[in-house]
Amino acid sequence: DEDQTPSPRDKLVVAIVAEHLVSALHGDKVEDKAAYGIQELLRLLAGDDDEDSQGSRRRELPKWARKAFEQRNVHELVAPYASTDYVMKGKAKLRDKSDTNADRYGDDARQWAVRLAWDLCLRACSKTHAPVFRICRPMLTRCDSLAPFLLP
Repeated sequence: DEDQTPSPRDKLVVAIVAEHLVSALHGDKVEDKAAYGIQELLRLLAGDDDEDSQGSRRRELPKWARKAFEQRNVHELVAPYASTDYVMKGKAKLRDKSDTNADRYGDDARQWAVRLAWDLCLRACSKTHAPVFRICRPMLTRCDSLAPFLLP
């Protein structure tokens, strides 16, 4: 239903996109991850894809989501990502198991917050919120404001 009331998860998605990922679109080395994150979070809001007459996938944001993004002055920036098909490619980094978090991060509170948020996103088990956290995980090391925002 277009006029549905947004769920707490949907409000979280709007806040993440509008307050964190849009600003990350302009950073060094972050743009691809931010674009992918916005695309995937908008997919959660849009629900099922519709196929147009040429067989292309088309996603429509609910009316409430369009209004929420307009109120934050980001709708024109995020709307195109509702129809993109970015794919993240990359290799997983293997880390030296002899290093502890203390060895790696010392007393850098920001790095500890990112690591905690990273682990929580990986272990998220809520049926409604887990997809949001998993989508945000790649952005944690690049978007300084996201880890503190996601932490309880």
